[in-house]
Amino acid sequence: MRSTTTSLAASLAVLALVASACSGGAEPAPEWDEMPLRQVFDELNEARYGSHDFVSEEMKVQNLVADCMKELGFDYVPAVDPQDDSMVPDVVDPSLPQWGTEEYHRQYGYGITTWDETPQGQANAEIEAGYAAWVDPNEALVAAMSPQEQDEYWHALGGWLNEEGTAGDPERPGCVAIAQEQVAAQSDAFAELDANPDPAYQEFEEAYYGILHRTATDPRVIEADGRWSACMGDAGFPGYGSPDKWSFEETWPGPQEAVNEMFYDTQTDEWGTDLVVEKDLTEAEVAEIRALEIELATADYLCKEEVGWEETRRKVNAELEQEVLDEYSDVIETHRARVLDAAAAAEREKR
Repeated sequence: MRSTTTSLAASLAVLALVASACSGGAEPAPEWDEMPLRQVFDELNEARYGSHDFVSEEMKVQNLVADCMKELGFDYVPAVDPQDDSMVPDVVDPSLPQWGTEEYHRQYGYGITTWDETPQGQANAEIEAGYAAWVDPNEALVAAMSPQEQDEYWHALGGWLNEEGTAGDPERPGCVAIAQEQVAAQSDAFAELDANPDPAYQEFEEAYYGILHRTATDPRVIEADGRWSACMGDAGFPGYGSPDKWSFEETWPGPQEAVNEMFYDTQTDEWGTDLVVEKDLTEAEVAEIRALEIELATADYLCKEEVGWEETRRKVNAELEQEVLDEYSDVIETHRARVLDAAAAAEREKR
């Protein structure tokens, strides 16, 4: 898709000079974390999950597993696997270039071929190193058992399969399943709310999920797509109709997806699950894709800045969110009261 008729370096230099030329005088659109409905969902999530200590919850399960295994004649050491997402710290280095800045895209492109170098990639490597260093204290106990004892241990812990061998047998659950069910029964104050959803609130959720598609297809965003596309052509990358966009109903692949397709492939494993894997590329091929990725991402970013694409999208999204908020404010307030009541009940259960 790249054209060599325009000097890329010259084009990017011009774009950098005019990148701030968005809309003059108009009040800026809110940032994504300041959208009208963000506060609504933040409050609901805080009420439902904010005070929920997932590590403590898992430790409750582990202690019950130990009690259950002891009754069956096995030693078991309660231990929480650090791969529990709730234990992953925010280790992204703020001193490094961050996504959505010109510095980031000039250095890392989209973070595809350069993933290991990005702040997120480096943080991920640290987390994975912590996973690798962690040793389940029960491994040594199992290793000291005879093969027959190990078989009995794993059945006691994980239960038995059904006759087809495709799933656990509900009539013969293991200690883990029994413990999880006990903890869920003790703490699920939201069960009634989940079992009896409010149809009006479900309608609101559908309207909210539809905002992505309405934003992507709004005439103002489509017009900004066209100006961005022309800018990309001037920068040496014609043929892209819009930046990468998506909604729950549709996707619009742009330059980032183009790089993804160059670098990644989809394979189906033995269970029929599609897996995204890196292609078997030579170092020279990776280097070529990397160079193109950085050029594309930099041009993409600068063109968005020049035509005010992101600002336009945020403005449209904010208007549509406010429209939905105004229409469903009573429904949201009713649901909020139900969530707060359930959260209060959950707190009482802890005492």
